[in-house]
Amino acid sequence: MCFSKHECVDDFCDDFQSQPQADTQVESVLAKLEDQLSENLLEAVDAEVHNNVRKVAAGLQALRSAVEAIWGELKRFFFSVGQVFKSLIQV
Repeated sequence: MCFSKHECVDDFCDDFQSQPQADTQVESVLAKLEDQLSENLLEAVDAEVHNNVRKVAAGLQALRSAVEAIWGELKRFFFSVGQVFKSLIQV
């Protein structure tokens, strides 16, 4: 990302120096720079969003696994308690 920003500025300076100083040409070079910077910014934001989505998905998966493990232990515990009560009732 950082390299591409510098590259856009370098391209702008090269274009700006190589063209005559007409207002329309300056505007076109500035528009090109703006487009390049906007594209780079969108790519960086998109990458960050995808990275955050992956982190959230991993967190949710870990939470799901923890809940499943707790649920399994609770089921075993209550089954055991049920067995104790069942044996007490039969005695």
